[in-house]
Amino acid sequence: MFGQLNILGLSFGGTPFSLNTDHKPLVSILSIGGGRSSTARIGRLCSRLQEYTFVVNYIPGKNNQPADCLSRLPCQDELGDSNQESVVVASILDVCTFGEKYINEERWNESMRNDQALKQVMEYVEHGWPEKRNVDYRCLSFWQVCDKLSLVNGILFRDEKCVPPEGVRGLLIEYGHEGHMGMSALKNLLRQFYWWPSMDTEIERFVRNCILCMEGDKNCRTHEQPLCSVPWPDQPWQKLGLDISGPFHLLPTDMKFAIAIIDYHSKWAEVSFTSQVTTESVLEVMRTVFSREGLPETIVTDNGVQFVSSEMVSYLKAHGIKHLRSALYDPQTNGQVERFNHFLKDTIKLVVETGSRPLTFVRERIWEYLITPHTTTGVSPFFLLKGRHPTSVVCPWWVKQTFPLGARRVKKW
Repeated sequence: MFGQLNILGLSFGGTPFSLNTDHKPLVSILSIGGGRSSTARIGRLCSRLQEYTFVVNYIPGKNNQPADCLSRLPCQDELGDSNQESVVVASILDVCTFGEKYINEERWNESMRNDQALKQVMEYVEHGWPEKRNVDYRCLSFWQVCDKLSLVNGILFRDEKCVPPEGVRGLLIEYGHEGHMGMSALKNLLRQFYWWPSMDTEIERFVRNCILCMEGDKNCRTHEQPLCSVPWPDQPWQKLGLDISGPFHLLPTDMKFAIAIIDYHSKWAEVSFTSQVTTESVLEVMRTVFSREGLPETIVTDNGVQFVSSEMVSYLKAHGIKHLRSALYDPQTNGQVERFNHFLKDTIKLVVETGSRPLTFVRERIWEYLITPHTTTGVSPFFLLKGRHPTSVVCPWWVKQTFPLGARRVKKW
């Protein structure tokens, strides 16, 4: 199939065409770009077909005689023709870096050589699975998903997710938890690219044994139910929440207050620290952020003096920004940014407990927040705002080549 794509490109180029088939499931698969539960092979095929403009039509088999006849013609070429184009999923590059921490080809291959169970599973996938009673006891955890496993260039996949060797699984969990984002966030972060048996159990055990997370005791915190949900904006950077938190007496003087801006659509957050919270300092932060990301349509704040001053009113009116203020003594009205303030204060607490460099630690933890799939949208704030996946410590080297931008999914509301 992949070899025929080159002939297809030479024949049609950019010319639109119709594709007739008597295989009805193929119509829906190609029409929706592979579907939600497609295998990795079908996903790669649909990705390759995105460069062509075509319409898939279903016709009964009796009307598809030319293609049906050609498919049954004998072929003298051997199936293992050496001239057949090989499909290279990705090159293994040293892109998963974070300081001196990395998972490169050498470490990956070393772990593969030591993982006898995974090597046996790959042999089963390549040559066929035996009956369950004859399966190696170390591979029984893969039996229930054996029909979803595929082997591509020496890498084992379950659907679109890679199965890492046992030697790097602990490193992935450790690297993903450096920001102490919590159990659910860590699961969502790793589930983007990886799967292995007992993955959730290992993550839960790791987080429960984390001293800093136990001291924070996030699972014991209760939150009041909001009166009503805020409608999700249609576009990124359309509606923003703005708030001031502090003072933080244990931080340096220039980090005494934090000004946070969060996008209601993508959940993207911007944080700036300042020594004082005057109207001018808040406007300076807004000008800096807006010069980089653009002007919003609406901004939501509380009734602080910085937000109701004449300078703020004039600035918002001059730029055509609608200003909504929360109800008095009811911070839940601007709950989006208030919820992020809880995350920011937890970060400040970790700075004090670990003795880390304040600004560096805050930036690194906010970065992990931006690349972690949000529980509301199902994807990361970085992807929703920027439209692409960032290179991060847990992002594998093959994700950009194997699963391009159009293959990722976003929840619809």
